[in-house]
Amino acid sequence: IGAAVVAARQKANEAAVTRNDERIAALEARIDKLESRDRAWANYVHRLRSHIVSQLPPPPPEWPKDLDV
Repeated sequence: IGAAVVAARQKANEAAVTRNDERIAALEARIDKLESRDRAWANYVHRLRSHIVSQLPPPPPEWPKDLDV
């Protein structure tokens, strides 16, 4: 294998690694956002269930602003 072929393969591999690193970072950011939203939902469900169990009248607890889409 010639030096030019090796250099071309190395360049292609480096580009692939860069693309994968960018994709991983985007996926991690997406997961962080989803986990945060999941925690907000769970917290609201707990507050709402507590409101119901305590037999409190309407209105229910205020809707969390971080769940507004």
